[in-house]
This record gives sequence, C-alpha cells and structure tokens, in this order.
Amino acid sequence: MNINVYLKHLVLQKKLKLKEISYKTSLDPAYISRVLNNKTNITKDKNFSKFCYALNINKDDLYKYDSSFSSLCNEFLTAAFYIDREKRIQLFEEITKYSFKIDKTPQYLEYLLIEFVNSVITKNYNTYLADHLIKLYKGFSNYHKKVFLTFYYGYHMVKEEYGAEPYFGEALSIETESQNLEMMLYFYKFGSFAQNPSTFDLNYYNKCKEILELTNNHKRLVNLNILYSIFLRNFGYIKEGLNCDLSTLKLVNDLDLTYSIEILLNNISNSYLLLNDFENALNYYLKTLKYIKTNSTYFSIAFCLYRTNRKKECKKYLKLGKTATSRNDYYHLLILWLDSMTKKEYSQKCYEILIQLYNKNFEKLVPQQKNFILIELINYYKFHHMYKEALDISTDLINKNTVSQTQIICFKE
Repeated sequence: MNINVYLKHLVLQKKLKLKEISYKTSLDPAYISRVLNNKTNITKDKNFSKFCYALNINKDDLYKYDSSFSSLCNEFLTAAFYIDREKRIQLFEEITKYSFKIDKTPQYLEYLLIEFVNSVITKNYNTYLADHLIKLYKGFSNYHKKVFLTFYYGYHMVKEEYGAEPYFGEALSIETESQNLEMMLYFYKFGSFAQNPSTFDLNYYNKCKEILELTNNHKRLVNLNILYSIFLRNFGYIKEGLNCDLSTLKLVNDLDLTYSIEILLNNISNSYLLLNDFENALNYYLKTLKYIKTNSTYFSIAFCLYRTNRKKECKKYLKLGKTATSRNDYYHLLILWLDSMTKKEYSQKCYEILIQLYNKNFEKLVPQQKNFILIELINYYKFHHMYKEALDISTDLINKNTVSQTQIICFKE
C-alpha cells in the first residue's frame, strides 16, 4: 500500500485539518494537499520527517512489509470468491488478530479493505469504513482499487441503491490478472440486472459463467444460475427458469454440495405453482419445508392442497402457518384468507381480507403478489355476479405478461 495514502488515512482518522499540519510542519497547505492526494512522492522529499513528526509516527514503520499478512488477505479473498464460508471466517479471525502487528504500517490499509469486504459479504455493511475508503482508494494499487470498487458496487446493487453505478465502469476499466475479481464484478452486475431487467441481455451472465466454469467455482456457479432463473421468470419464461433450477439442483446433488439447496427447492416449488402444476409444486414445497419453515411455505403447501380438493390437509398446514415465523404481513393475511375460503368460499370475510391486502402496501408488493390479489378479487366478483366490478379490476391485468400462483376461475351459472 502507498505511504502517501496511509498518511492521508492517519490525517482523516485523527481528523486533522491542513492548517494544523501546516502549523506543526511549517509547510504550505497546498503542498500538504498534494502529498495527501498522492501527487507528490513524500518518501523522496526532504519534508518526510516533518510529516512523520506531525502525525506522531515512526518513519521506519512506514517501510515495513509483511508478506505473510498479504498472503492471508489473498487467501481470504479467494475463499470469498469461492464461497468457502468456514475458511473465510477462520481467515478473517486470523487477519484480525494479525492486524495489531501491522497497524502502524501502510499494510493496515489492506486490513481495512479486508474488513470492508467481509462486512459486504456478511451483510453487516460498515458505512463509516466505506466512506473512509472511498476517500483513499484512488491511491491504491490497481488490484486493491478493483477489489474495493467491486465490493462497493456489489453492496449497493444488492441493496438496489443505484448511485454506485459509475463505480462499475471504473472497476471494469481497471486491468488486473485476477480472473476471480473480474468474475465477481460480472456477478454483481448480472445480479442487479436479474432483479430488475430492462432488456433481455445475457452479456454479463455469459462472461461470469465462462470464468466460473474455467475455474471450477461450483458454488458461485450455483448462485449465478439461481440469478439466471430469476431473470428468466421476470421475463415470464417460467418453464425455462424452472428447467434452469432443476438442472442446477442436479448439479448440486451430483457434486454433493448441499449448497443453496433450500433456495433451489423453494424456487422450483414457486415455478410449478406459477404454472398451476399443484401436485409438483406440493411435492417440492414439502421438501422445502425441511429447510424453510416460514408462514409463506405453509401457505403455499395449504394453497396447493386447497386447489387439489384436500381441505382437511389444507387446514392442518394453515394451522401450522398461523404460528410459524412470519416473513411479512402479506402471507399472514393470505393464511387468514385461505382459512376463510375453506369455511365458505368467497364469503364477505374473504373479500374483506383481499381488500385489506389490496389497500395495505399494494405498490410495494412484487408483481406476482399483486396479480394474486387482483385475480382473487376478480374471482370474488364473478362468484357474486358482480361483472362490472370484475371488469374494472381486469383492466389492471390487460396488456401485461400476467404471472400468478392463482388463476381466474370459470364458475357454473
């Protein structure tokens, strides 16, 4: 790590102002600014000792370099790229203990970078550290600069905060010899794109996949394929997304990975439900239940049973769903709705719950959830021969690629 950048780190950490440093060193503030912004090589300057005195640091410490520490950091990043959770945790603990040996050297910046990456991976994002590093990264080596930009961009994309988009272009323009780092950048880019696709563009998916297959990174490939199936479903390609998940599940089983199996089982279940294949959906939801015991899973099982005329079993899972961990109010209300449906189909109580679902954060729901509510409202109106109301609701679904776990029912007159 660059000595000038480390000096800037200390200035920021100590919250020193240029005037204070100028007073202690008798140096011009403009000159100090050039040093801190890496425009003057301070190590070749006669004023180097003055800087060290002003910041209360030992000049000799600034030239120390511990190759073992850098090796640990590189191993940590490799474990992060390959999703080796146990090794990553172990290495981070070692790095944290080791950091006290290098905390007075420029290598400490490498530790801060690893701490930041770990906070992104574990989703315990350190805003203070991110803001600190964003002021320093331009002085890093190309490799460390790209590491920071990749994970800085990745975090914001996962959070759907698109203000970091320019950092993707900057990271992409930096050339390094690390295929893994290039892969990670493509992975984050496609991940953000898969969640909110505007065009059917598989450029970053294909680039990421090529590297993952070349480097035998099977766990990350599983995650990429899960994102790909989401991407396909968002375009209405439910069968194609299902086939992708089934192929990925086979890969997981063949390699005995057991990695992300609960996500795959849940996605496969949801796809079958979207295709109104209730028997296959039920089969996979029951497998999912081994891993995910939330009220959404219990509702989905109960709904499949209800649609296949097994109301007694349906009530059993509704009862379990009422006391299960709740993902959000949406599924809690759906359980109450389905419970009412088992007692009296399309009753006033059913309607009141649907209206409550419609009025409560409707715009925040994903399209499939919105469609479910709208279709069941249409079914209610049709059941009660309220055709004008049914038509009014139907206009919200016209000219849309409507995907839903439920369907409009034709009632006998």
